[in-house]
Amino acid sequence: MRVLVIGFGQALLNQLGSALPPGSVTLVEDPDLIDRRRVRPAVEKLPCVAALLPAAYHQSEDFLPVVLAAAATGGPFTAVVPALEYSVPAAALAAAALGLPGAGVGAARCLSDKIELRRAATAAGIATPRWREVFGPDDLAAFGVESPVVLKPANRHGSLGVQILDAVEDGPLDLAAIWSATVAALDDGALPNRPLHWRYLVESRMVGAEFSVEALVRDGVPSFVNVTAKRVLPGRHPVETGHVVPAPGPAARTAVLSRALTRLIAAIGFGDGILHAEWMLTARCPDDPVLIECAGRIPGDSLVELIDLAYGTSLAADYLEILSGGRPAPAAVASAAAAIRFLSASPGRVDAVDGVEVARAVPGVRRVALAVTPGTSIPPLRSSGDRIGEVLAVGPTPMDAEATAARAAGLVRVAAAGAPFGAAVMRI
Repeated sequence: MRVLVIGFGQALLNQLGSALPPGSVTLVEDPDLIDRRRVRPAVEKLPCVAALLPAAYHQSEDFLPVVLAAAATGGPFTAVVPALEYSVPAAALAAAALGLPGAGVGAARCLSDKIELRRAATAAGIATPRWREVFGPDDLAAFGVESPVVLKPANRHGSLGVQILDAVEDGPLDLAAIWSATVAALDDGALPNRPLHWRYLVESRMVGAEFSVEALVRDGVPSFVNVTAKRVLPGRHPVETGHVVPAPGPAARTAVLSRALTRLIAAIGFGDGILHAEWMLTARCPDDPVLIECAGRIPGDSLVELIDLAYGTSLAADYLEILSGGRPAPAAVASAAAAIRFLSASPGRVDAVDGVEVARAVPGVRRVALAVTPGTSIPPLRSSGDRIGEVLAVGPTPMDAEATAARAAGLVRVAAAGAPFGAAVMRI
């Protein structure tokens, strides 16, 4: 086995675990990110990584000759894996050049640019919010912000720069300041120090129940499908507060979401790999899911762990098998349930934390992680990177798992900026 991983993703390499033999991985990373992200010291601790190739892949094809040369001199690769959102197009291009299974270059373009995804979905008759590409505050005004809208970068990752604009709730909107805040929301630690092209869109805000669908796909056909219930913070910055796997609710709803994903696969021409698609079901159209966005890489937010716990599988290992040309047969039905609740607290300098060990002792809790200690500064909650921890729990049913995670999260308390202790659980 010789696996090409594009982009350094510690989480992905950890998730693949025993599926990657020692010395089986060749890692590609942008040259200036190798130092800024301290990639060399990290990969030295990973027995699976045999080589680190400096090559530009962010919005660039400069990496491709480097990859082809590595295949010619070191032997053929058996799989190409994107470790990051930003490496999905490069991985698809490399897989196509090497004759290996992959998303497909056109599909990867859609999965890394929400504008292209919207166009493909609209052409296929898949429901999307009303939307348009925007280039500045004047375009926001022309779209109309009298009703709530969402401004978001089209080709960044996570919830960076996403803002909900509600003139009724927030009062008069300073569109120039709002635009500047979205444009400035860059994850500098994950981006190379060279000019990159960014796109933006505005869309009508949808109101309803939010779900994600995770699927393993081989030759354009789903071989595993899970539906996750998502919890999202209200307000201008819609940060996710928790997930439940599998989503509680009727089988008919799961079937509706699964069919929607199958239509999306055909619409973008997706070939092989994994999809993490986010949908909303509205009260007006409960049987016609609205596509919010879709990613073509291993999902974050501990969703892989939640799925593994609920289904008794290894999603990452099955993903690698598909990209290697195999056809895994993971369990189709969950045998248990898992849930995660993310933690946050009021902005400011942390004075004290309490309740972590008590939360860990709650039956059913698998993990309590808190990233702050006294002296840490907590930023305002604007993206998933601003969350301060998480509680993961299991249970016999989705409702049990979610209730356990919520109860344990409520036991974790943080005192910040001179204020008394407050629960660190994110309110939904």
